[in-house]
Amino acid sequence: MRICKAIRALQAGEAMVQVTGAIDGVAALMAEIASASAEQATGIEQVNRAVSQMDEVTQQNAALVEQAAAAGSLVDQAKALKAHVSFFRISNENIAFACWGYFFCARESGIEKMLNKNKIECIGQD
Repeated sequence: MRICKAIRALQAGEAMVQVTGAIDGVAALMAEIASASAEQATGIEQVNRAVSQMDEVTQQNAALVEQAAAAGSLVDQAKALKAHVSFFRISNENIAFACWGYFFCARESGIEKMLNKNKIECIGQD
């Protein structure tokens, strides 16, 4: 019986060594899983930053498209305005121009009399 007990003790010891080895193997696998998870988290963070940057650039492009459309609309409006006022003709004798918020009237060839007749006051005359 003592020999049987000794054999069983040796078998139990070998089983304990195998269990300890298996536990070490599981611990190593868990460490690898943790490392892979950390790498995945880093990769996902990088992808998230890239998507955010792409979204920002897309929004900037959309704003540029809106500005370009508005500029095109302004060009069309300017052309239409030019077409509407193209029938007006101004002679050199009827020129009045604005400068620094004041209207200065031309004083050539009797314009001053015409302006006074139409009750237009010339400002800034010498």
